[in-house]
Amino acid sequence: AMFNGNPPSLVSVFLYENLEKAVEMPKEKTVEGIIEAGGVIAYIIAFLGVIAILLVILRAFYLAYFGAIARAVVRWADDFGARKDHATLNDLDGFRGPHARVLAAVIAARHQSRDQQTDVFNQSFLQEQPKLDRFSAVILVLAAIAPLMGLLGTVTGMIATFDTITQFGTGNPKLLSGGISEALITTELGLIVAIPAVLFGNLLKGWSEQMKDTIERISLTVMNRGHIEGLPLRNADAERLQPIVTQTQIAS
Repeated sequence: AMFNGNPPSLVSVFLYENLEKAVEMPKEKTVEGIIEAGGVIAYIIAFLGVIAILLVILRAFYLAYFGAIARAVVRWADDFGARKDHATLNDLDGFRGPHARVLAAVIAARHQSRDQQTDVFNQSFLQEQPKLDRFSAVILVLAAIAPLMGLLGTVTGMIATFDTITQFGTGNPKLLSGGISEALITTELGLIVAIPAVLFGNLLKGWSEQMKDTIERISLTVMNRGHIEGLPLRNADAERLQPIVTQTQIAS
């Protein structure tokens, strides 16, 4: 056709590495292709990563919600000394979240002794603590499991590589690349899941610990104001603290 002056626009060409195998054109790398190359363990690691992402988002949402309420409760606690008891309790009933519930329990026990009021705080705080720690342990467990699953994939990939060497020898490098690729991909995926999970898990844990410190601070502030100012004191406590209050007033 070329000799006659009619060359075809397209010519089909078949490329072969050897007489038995055609040349494989390089494929574009995709997330699905990488996970598929890693085998079953890569799918498991990817599934753990999706769960970790969802739990991190949910935990961040819970803490952000509690944090917004905590700021209002802190402002209320700062103004506690200037309010009356009935107004204080009515205002506090409008808040939700662990900060408000612990503080409400402390104020409800305001007519009891300091030790009993402290016991009420500890009991209420222990009941609210799991809400602030929600999903924290699961996120950190997933962060610890992911690299171990990657290590398991590395071991299984190397075993597959050695099985290939046993059967076919080392003459064809492409036969070995499958097992080595599986070993490296699972390790990579395990680290990709573990590093963000550890980072965000610890950041969110620090955020929740800060909220716990805030609960302790505002509760202690309310208890101290109540006892020193004499508003919710029992008679025995009032008699014991009256000289201190009198001296403070004289000094001021």
